Amino acid sequence: MRRTARRLDTALAGQVLRRAELRVPRVATVDLVGMTVLGTHVVGKHLLTRLQRDDTRWTLHSHLRMDGRWATGPPGPRPGAGPAHQVRVWLVAERAQAVGLRLMEVTVVPTSDEDTLVGHLGPDILDEAWDGGAGARRVAEQGERPVVAALLDQRVISGVGTMWAAELAFAAGVTPYRAAGDVAGLEPALERVRQRMRRAVVDPKRVSRARLNVFERGGRPCLRCATPIRVGRVGPHDRLTYWCPQCQEGPDR
Repeated sequence: MRRTARRLDTALAGQVLRRAELRVPRVATVDLVGMTVLGTHVVGKHLLTRLQRDDTRWTLHSHLRMDGRWATGPPGPRPGAGPAHQVRVWLVAERAQAVGLRLMEVTVVPTSDEDTLVGHLGPDILDEAWDGGAGARRVAEQGERPVVAALLDQRVISGVGTMWAAELAFAAGVTPYRAAGDVAGLEPALERVRQRMRRAVVDPKRVSRARLNVFERGGRPCLRCATPIRVGRVGPHDRLTYWCPQCQEGPDR
């Protein structure tokens, strides 16, 4: 998500919007033309693009979910990416444009009201103010809930997706189904994964997919012990997860 925010900042930050189409009924009449893009802030998996005109500040909120994406490119007379029916947001400035495709959430609020959008979220694992001890306690407080289900709940801590939740369970040496309150070494596991996530923002190709221990390795040998990696589902949304039954202790379901 931070790579997306950085790409949006490179394209639009500091520029005045010459065209702004919000192709979502609830905000379709909001006029952002003439506003200066201050930048895009990230909270968990939420993108908050902040804009200003005189003393008025607005925030364009977007969430990609599983299928959405933002594309950027040079300005032009039509959206520079995707088929028209997938375009949810089209922003054009002097030097660049940004196209939001298949965005599942698009909202515009006064910047002072951003808390109504993200105030329910737990601490962001990539935030500079991240407190590993506090984050580990929040996960442990989920008690009997499977640890990966707790990690995927953005109200507990935000910013961890299915890939890093599975890798974090591997780092902690527990299966995804071990009770969150019964995981020893959760804080150092959080910190190891956090550092990998931070490096991936800078160098995504080298870090984010390099030596993933279990994620999307179902049926393939564990890189540590050669035991076949197992695949299952976890949480109320049945998200896919992966684990090594030899290297990770705990129930298999």
